[in-house]
Amino acid sequence: MDQSDPSSPPAASWFASVWIAAIVCAMAGGIAVVGHFYPDSGAFVAGQSFLLLALVAALALLARFPLLDPLQAAVAFFYLWFGMGPVVVLLDGAAFDTRDAAWASEAGGVLSLPFAAAGLVLFAAAGRVTLLATARHGSSAGFFGAGQTRFDAGSLVWFAAIAAACWAVLFALPLIGVPAITALDYLGATRTEIWWAGVLLAVSEIGFLASIVALSSLVSPSLRSSRLLPAAGVIVLAALTALAITSGSKGRLLYPIAILVVAWTSRRQRPPWLFVAASVAVFLLAVEPYVMTARGVALQRGATTPGERVAIFEEVLHEYLLGSGLGSYGGDDRVKVDRLFRGIFPAAGEALKGASAFDGRWHGDTVVRGILATVPRAILRNKPDSDVGNFFSREILPAWQPSMAKEYVNSIALTVPVEFAANYGWIGGLLAFTVLGALWGALSGIFLGPSPSRHPLSPYFVILSMSLEMPLGGFLAVLRNLVFTVLAVGVVWLVRGRRL
Repeated sequence: MDQSDPSSPPAASWFASVWIAAIVCAMAGGIAVVGHFYPDSGAFVAGQSFLLLALVAALALLARFPLLDPLQAAVAFFYLWFGMGPVVVLLDGAAFDTRDAAWASEAGGVLSLPFAAAGLVLFAAAGRVTLLATARHGSSAGFFGAGQTRFDAGSLVWFAAIAAACWAVLFALPLIGVPAITALDYLGATRTEIWWAGVLLAVSEIGFLASIVALSSLVSPSLRSSRLLPAAGVIVLAALTALAITSGSKGRLLYPIAILVVAWTSRRQRPPWLFVAASVAVFLLAVEPYVMTARGVALQRGATTPGERVAIFEEVLHEYLLGSGLGSYGGDDRVKVDRLFRGIFPAAGEALKGASAFDGRWHGDTVVRGILATVPRAILRNKPDSDVGNFFSREILPAWQPSMAKEYVNSIALTVPVEFAANYGWIGGLLAFTVLGALWGALSGIFLGPSPSRHPLSPYFVILSMSLEMPLGGFLAVLRNLVFTVLAVGVVWLVRGRRL
């Protein structure tokens, strides 16, 4: 397909290519520095060099699409987890004379590098094929606004109203003695007791779509279908930040920032680097120590409900800002750069140990458990809770901390392809990369259109790419909930005369 084809999306700007090239050169330099300071890092350096070349190939496959779409974001996330993360951790160790500890934490991930490199190219290639196929055959979903660059303000009001109605029902059910959604722990894990309550919860996500457009309008004037939309964006920013502070989730604190970064990048074809750098600094210096300290306090006091969590987080926050600081709770305010990268790299290397071409250490067990966890409880009343992330923790972390074998609260991420490789071997994992790339390309092309980054909800799908780090069960649950959210958007489209 050439650029003259009307279904062909415009290519990314040359300026985007320049700063991507700068990042690649910086990573190449970082890998070389690691090789200099770590004498035993030969295999690591070779693997990282191979992975960096794979990143260039993957980005070249997706270069015809303007930044930043879900496929490009997924490639960036995979490289962040397997490439940039371990390199930055080792550079930090060299800079602060903690090389032995840094190498001990990252060396185990070397086994995952050839797997991630091959998978990255397969993911991008499959995604490119399906994204271009949807454009060629006109397979876009008009009921989701595919191809649109803004939503009418009336549609956003409908989104918010539907979400409010869903939340009103979910809030009222316990008040009349109907258990609908049960909290499993203080961090917000839940179990759906009534299948239609789960549907309402999924449909309520449509309100988050409206909030994303409002928030994005702060940095993207093209989205402003109403003069009031930026004001709504300010309110959304304040509300999301306030809710995130006591959520126990570092990710929720980063959501508003991620939305703004994606919207800015899509409009300017470059990230707001100063804003990103400042956000990273605030996360490492303030957010991460606060959240981890508050979590520790919640565990020590035996918090079991979201209400108890909120009270504890508010107490710790007050002491942190207005009292004697985190030291009074035994908090550790040292900068831990590894927390930016989720610990996926070393965990993936440990998970892949012993994997053959067609078999892995768990022989399909976690995949089956993940699939069963997504079956409605009305069909499978005694289905297992979705605790595969904790299973990973108890299986993998004892390689570094033996006591973690009996820790039933912690949870770690491996990514869906690594989980498949640890169940069905390397071939199974590479097939997972390929299928996921095709799926992500199809979702982008069908729901967002031939140029996904220009759609008002592109930030939502970009952030959704982070779900690829989840266990399969969690990932399938995200896709299941997405179906109901999309259907809700379709209802608004019909009600408003087939327009958004």
